[in-house]
This record gives sequence, structure tokens and C-alpha cells, in this order.
Amino acid sequence: VASGLCIMFLFWTITHLVRRIVHREGEDMPLFKSIIKNENYSIGCTGQAVWVWDKNDTIIAKFKDLIYAYRALISPRGDIFIVRSNDGRLAVYSLENLLLIKKFRFSKEEESGNYGCCFSQDGKYFLNIEYYKSCWNATLAIYDTADFSLVSRIIMGERMHLSEMQM
Repeated sequence: VASGLCIMFLFWTITHLVRRIVHREGEDMPLFKSIIKNENYSIGCTGQAVWVWDKNDTIIAKFKDLIYAYRALISPRGDIFIVRSNDGRLAVYSLENLLLIKKFRFSKEEESGNYGCCFSQDGKYFLNIEYYKSCWNATLAIYDTADFSLVSRIIMGERMHLSEMQM
């Protein structure tokens, strides 16, 4: 029982510290499903909103362009970030201007966005594993980060994760 109370207290303490670190006066802070950061920015996803704060822990932007958005990725160059939703949508944002650059749907099927994605090491491409109920095979879509046009779509023979690929 004592260890259970310690764990509950630790969880409560961490939750409140995170809220206090990124809290802006007069605004309620949500619980984030994920947080990603680089040397200049932190990005938190709640599922309904995406919050961006700077290295001084000041909230500088809040976006509500996607629902079911639980994951963000910052490009290796640090100039853009992508938010991916579970309903097959991607939103691309500028970190320099804090604006939505592009939003598009890569699949009209439910739960098509629950799989791996990453940037290429040089940040020129965004790779997204996509599944479709009509085809049980994995599809690797490669987008050019200059304009997010589709460069290539490779149909794989079986389900896979990006960690299994060599790039």
C-alpha cells in the first residue's frame, strides 16, 4: 500500500511540475499525450490541440487543425514540424513563422495513421507508413519536404515498422 501511495504521489508531482513549467497565466494546461523537443522548442499533443513553447517555457502557439493528433515530429533542420493524426491526416507547420503550411489526408480509412513515420537524416524527405483496410500490405509513402508532394509510394509485402528498414 505504501509503495502504491508513493507512485501516486510521484505521478501527481510530475504532472503538476509539467503543468507549471509550461503554464501561462490564465490558461489551463492540458495533459499531453506526447511531448517532443529540440534545443529551441517543445511541442505537446493532447489529441485535440498542439501546443508549442520556446526554450524559456513560454507558450508561443496553440493549433487546433487536427483531431486525434497524438504525435509530432520536428525535422532534423528544425524549421518545420509535422503532426500526424490517427484518422489519416498530416499537418505541417513552420517553426520559424508558427503557421500551418499544409494539411492533407493520406487515407480516408479509420486508424490508418497509427504506424511509423520519420524524416530522412537530411530532412529532405518525410517517410510515412500507411495501411489501408482494402489492402493488408504496408505502403511506404515518401514526401518531399519542400512542398510535401508525393515522391514515391512503395507497396510492401507485409506489415513493417520503420525501425526494420535501413535508410
